[in-house]
Amino acid sequence: QDLSRLERFFFALALHLKLAAVVIMAASKRIADLLFQRDMVGPSFAHAATSIVALLIVEKAFLDMLLPQILPWVEAMFASQNRLMAVSNLCGIAGAVGYWGFGVAFAIPALVGCKRWKIQPLRSLDRAMLLQSLPLIFMNTLLGGIFAAVLLSWGLPDAAFDWRNLPGTWTLTRDAAVWMAVNEIMFFYSHR
Repeated sequence: QDLSRLERFFFALALHLKLAAVVIMAASKRIADLLFQRDMVGPSFAHAATSIVALLIVEKAFLDMLLPQILPWVEAMFASQNRLMAVSNLCGIAGAVGYWGFGVAFAIPALVGCKRWKIQPLRSLDRAMLLQSLPLIFMNTLLGGIFAAVLLSWGLPDAAFDWRNLPGTWTLTRDAAVWMAVNEIMFFYSHR
């Protein structure tokens, strides 16, 4: 009889603690507060490893399948222009596809009014603010492309522009891990 009372007490206590956690989480306005728990270290490392593997697969697919198709065009561009202009053209193409292409694809749910799977569930798209922000976004894209082109064309060694001697899988893995770490750190400090 006492044991069942004790079991009922602990069951009721656990139920109340879960209910309190749900109420606290429901009152939170950030998805990160809802999702973060103490047991998230393992899944965080698994997510990072999965991201590196996915990035590596995309890079290898590009290097093995797409680059041989466009290699004559890239080599002709580098032969007919100086390095800064050729790298600037490649940065412009990568920015157009990567930022604007994927960015528009990811913005479609917000543009059509989707309410699920949002990072900020209590906010909706303000179209007037988006249109007002577009000139600044275009300017940042242009300045970022110029900065990337100058940094890459002057900062990389000549071997980086040898399109016939491509890096191996381990080099790509190392570079992907470093890129992801730097990207996450820059994103964190630029959005504080």
